[in-house]
Amino acid sequence: MADELGEELDRLYELPPAEFTAARDEAAKRLRAEGRRELADEVKRLRKPTLPVWLANRLAHERELDVKRLLKAGEALGVSQ
Repeated sequence: MADELGEELDRLYELPPAEFTAARDEAAKRLRAEGRRELADEVKRLRKPTLPVWLANRLAHERELDVKRLLKAGEALGVSQ
């Protein structure tokens, strides 16, 4: 179930925040119809990300190398994560 939940998370959290709630509810409905109630309940409990969290997630996916460089620079400066 963890892999399936991860797939749903990836799909939902890449959407613009304005589309998240409707897509989440539709995914939960689809999963229930497929008989996967436990996974549907997990998906239904997901909360819409704030704009900064959504943006950080998008950057981590789209600019992974740049984010790694930024984290490494922070470590070099003694900034904790």
